[in-house]
This record gives sequence, structure tokens and C-alpha cells, in this order.
Amino acid sequence: MDYSLAIVGGRLVSDPEREEGEIPVAAFDVVTTRKWTKKDGTKSEAKTTIHVRTERRLAEICLQFLKKGRGVLVVGRFEERSGSYVLAADTVQFLDGRKEE
Repeated sequence: MDYSLAIVGGRLVSDPEREEGEIPVAAFDVVTTRKWTKKDGTKSEAKTTIHVRTERRLAEICLQFLKKGRGVLVVGRFEERSGSYVLAADTVQFLDGRKEE
């Protein structure tokens, strides 16, 4: 049996977008940042952006509560869509408190 599981923690690059279709779908990008210090003492960082897709009730919740800069922990599986990989989310946990606008 084959199974993939991905866990990604990071911050939203922009507000989630609603995708048109028969069921509610929300799509958003999460950026992760890895920082380290080189042997010579200089600091470095690498950023990775991951495209996330949610469906149904989870999509409705993400569209309502997620905003750019919000921290999230996404658990799901990678799927190939239109020649690129997307993290199909099973769960999305909001990591920081709700921010008032």
C-alpha cells in the first residue's frame, strides 16, 4: 500500500481564493522559512512556497477566517494538478490568535 502524508507549517502569502466549481474550494499559498548560520558566521535563509487546496466545509472555514500573514499548520497529501504539485489539505490548524481588522 502506498500513502503520502505531508505536514507543513508556515504563513499565508495572501488571502485564500475561492475556486469556482460544484463544491466549495479554497486555495492559498503557505511560505515556510528555514534559517541557519554558516560556518563563517553569516546568517542564511531559504523560503519555500507551497500551494494548498481545501474542499467543502474546510474550504468555507479557511475562506472565512484565514488572511495574509496568518500562521497555519496543514496536514494533507500531495496531488498532481495541471503539471504541478498541490498539497490537498485534510486539516488546517490556525496557529496564532484571531486578529481583529
